[in-house]
This record gives sequence, C-alpha cells and structure tokens, in this order.
Amino acid sequence: EVTADNYTEKKAAIDAAQAAYDALVNAYEDNRGKVDNLSVLTAAKEAYDNCVAAAQKAADIAVVEKAITDIGEITADNYVEKKTAIDAAESARDALKEKYGEEILGEIKNLSALTAAKEAYEGFVAAGGKLAEIAVLKKAITDIGEVTAENYTEKKAAIEAAESARDALKEKYGDAVLSEVDNLAALNAARTAYDEFVMAATKAADIAAVEKAITDIGEITATNYTQKKAAIEAAESARDALKEKYGDAVLAEVSNIETLNTARTAYDGFVAAKIKAADIAAVERAITDIGEVTAENYA
Repeated sequence: EVTADNYTEKKAAIDAAQAAYDALVNAYEDNRGKVDNLSVLTAAKEAYDNCVAAAQKAADIAVVEKAITDIGEITADNYVEKKTAIDAAESARDALKEKYGEEILGEIKNLSALTAAKEAYEGFVAAGGKLAEIAVLKKAITDIGEVTAENYTEKKAAIEAAESARDALKEKYGDAVLSEVDNLAALNAARTAYDEFVMAATKAADIAAVEKAITDIGEITATNYTQKKAAIEAAESARDALKEKYGDAVLAEVSNIETLNTARTAYDGFVAAKIKAADIAAVERAITDIGEVTAENYA
C-alpha cells in the first residue's frame, strides 16, 4: 500500500513495475490487457501522485507560515523595517491562493497573525504620518518669527502658509488634533499682531488722507474764499468719513484738524461779510433811489 508515510520509498517499486509493464507491452503488444493486477499499479501511481501533491501543498503552506512567523512583533520602533517581511508574507500568501484557490487560506494556521501584523503596520504608518504632519505645522509656525510694525507685510505669506497647514491638519484628523500642536498659540498671536498692524496702517493712511485734504485747502482770504469752498467741503467729508469709521476719538489724531475748523470759520465769515455788505448796499441803493423830495414829487 502507498501511504503518506511511505510513498517516497515506494517510488522505486512503482517505477520498476511501470518499466516492466512498458517492456512487456513493447515486446508483446497483444498482452497489453492480460496483466491481471494492472489496476494495482495504476492505483499505486495515483496514490503516489496524490501524496506528492499533498506534500507539495503542505510545503507551500509551510513556506507561507514561516514567512508570517518571520515577521515577528510589530512595534513603533521597528514597523518601518518590518514592511519587507510583511510584503514577503503577503506575496507568499497570494501565490498560494493563486495556485490552490481561495479555500487554501483556511489551512494556514497563523494567517490571522499576518492580518494583525498588517493592521499594526498601517496603524503605525498612520500615526507616524500624523506626527510628521504635526511637525510640519509646528515648523511652519516657528518659521513665522516675531511680527512687528516693520516686517508684518513680509510675514503675511508665512502666516497664511501656517494657517493653511493648520486647516489641512484639522480637516484630516479633526479639531482634537490641534491640541497636539504645542505652539499653536504662537500662530494665533501672529495672526492677531498682523491684523492689528494692518488695521493701524489703514487707520494711519486714512488719517493722512484727511490731513492732506486739510492742507490742500490753503489760506482763506477775501479774494479766494469762494474758490476754497470745494476744498473745505472735501476735507470735511473726509473728516466725517474718518469719524464714522473709527469714532469721534480719532479726530484727536488728525494733527491739523484745527486748520479745517479755522478754514470753515474764515469761509463762513467771508460769506457772512459779503451778505452783510450786499444788504447794506441794497439799503444804500434804495436810499439813493429816493432822490430829491420836492413839493412836486413828494407824493
């Protein structure tokens, strides 16, 4: 009998019987069907082939199991180096499945260890990626440096780059990840400082525009006050817009605001004086128009 325990030793006997049968057939072709126990040889060969196939399958499974065992424990310190072993075990598993079909995987005793190793590796990769992305954000924040009145315009790009990195990290991992960015407060402070400097610069420019409008009025005289009306009104409009935007207190920062007040007072004075002079002239003209009053014309 050919069994899994003796099939290797039986090979020589099977080969010898097959050779004897082949020689008999070659010598006496008409005796091909006259060997009474030929079926025993056929069965022995089939049993041998089955044992060989089973042994090969077992060997193939053992290769996969060893590849899985060789992976060992996956830790935060070695997961990078373990990738090669995991890939090799997965390749061996896939080759086995390709050769014997999906059901062969049920015969791999430690297949779950490969699944666990893969999951552990991917977990460490994800964690490592997260830490790397946090490090990128922290460096972007550090690269901003101090934001001052002298450099805030140059710092805009660095602040926006750090904010983009922060938003991408939050989008990927959720709000909670920001608690792991230990210098996030520095980004918030940089943004606040930048915004304050922008606001201060805008305010200063707005004040300067009002001051220039006032300066452009020039001196108000009896001969030019009518031409100065447009400049005075333009300066007053600029002043009112400034007050509307920043509040009454901002007028104290307009260095020549009194010049505008003086110009308006002078203009109004000249206008009033002209009206008064016109009124007096009208009265004088009315008196002149009376002419001489006589007995003939008094009525």
